[in-house]
Amino acid sequence: MKYILAILILVLTSQVQAQDLNQKSVSIPSSNDTLVLKTKKQKGVGVFELGSGSPNFEKFNQASNLFIPPKNIDSLSFSKIIPDYKEKETNFFYIIKGVLNGKEVFVIDQNNNKDFNDDIIRPIKEFKWKSSENLVQINYNISNGEKLVRDSTYIGFGYAFGRLLFGKREYLLAEVELENQKFEIGIIDYANSAFFTYRISTEIIILSRNELKVDSLLKRNSIKMGEFIKLNGNYYRFHSISNNGDYLTLIREYDFESKIGTQIGMLAPEFEAISMSNDMVKSSDYIKKPLIIVNSCGCGGDVKSTEAYFEIKEFYNNKVDVIRLDSAIKKNSKGVHIDVMKEQNKSIYDAYRGVFCSRMSYVIGKDNRIIDKFEVTDWNKFLPKLKL
Repeated sequence: MKYILAILILVLTSQVQAQDLNQKSVSIPSSNDTLVLKTKKQKGVGVFELGSGSPNFEKFNQASNLFIPPKNIDSLSFSKIIPDYKEKETNFFYIIKGVLNGKEVFVIDQNNNKDFNDDIIRPIKEFKWKSSENLVQINYNISNGEKLVRDSTYIGFGYAFGRLLFGKREYLLAEVELENQKFEIGIIDYANSAFFTYRISTEIIILSRNELKVDSLLKRNSIKMGEFIKLNGNYYRFHSISNNGDYLTLIREYDFESKIGTQIGMLAPEFEAISMSNDMVKSSDYIKKPLIIVNSCGCGGDVKSTEAYFEIKEFYNNKVDVIRLDSAIKKNSKGVHIDVMKEQNKSIYDAYRGVFCSRMSYVIGKDNRIIDKFEVTDWNKFLPKLKL
């Protein structure tokens, strides 16, 4: 993949040094503590996954003077889209839909001038989750954290699961060079596809090192805000990202080994919970054997992630302890099952799940450190290698 131009700004303890904007990358000694990386927006989703939102359409009234509609479209309705939840009244744009020659069509106000007569009328097709086909580029205003700026993105729009969906179809790339080690970092906001802002749900991942793609599973190796990315042997905390995603900030961490969290190598968080059998489950009770915390999720009729829990238990035959977490468990079964939606189970939810639906699972060694993590349905790719 061709490397993306990036700006690297070094922020030292007592001084900020601005770098030449035309440089492809900047080589920096590892003693610098703060890296501020300029990102470049990419069309589509690349190797990532993105969700979508459901726009709310209402019938258009010609007398409202909201915008100038296109000619010859019948049954016109519109949806007001807000890219930036912080600036609701200044940067929204419209999508309209209707019927032309007996077929459903839509138009997006691409240049955000509230006149649809200079925009393309498109047929409504199937929503494409991974493909860059049929994406529409739009312009809008968004806050960069200090002021409104003009920006653009790519929109997917169409039918899926019997309803109309839309969502941004973009990801970000940044490049940094540390002591002749060149890294390409991918940035995505999985949970924010209906907005164009980047918030605490943003995740980053190393995509390549010295122009060689990193062979990794994205969900397993993605770094959430507040977690740590390893660059050239040093750890950097994902500190923040600007509201519109144009700058990413990483801060050097000198004491990663003492950190508590669910990244590999960290000390495992403590927890207390009540199981479906109404037993108290404490992390302090699981010190004699390695512990595997399995997240399953019944969303969309999934049963494989729950089945994986029982497969892991059978594979180890009591040589390790295994706990299953899920949201709104309907019935109890053999083993230790914890409904994380119950208020008394908040600590284990916050530490090892954090979202309603998760399939990420964690292996904790007898030294109380995270040994590995993986999507639970991929357990047979990772657990046998650990020799627990």
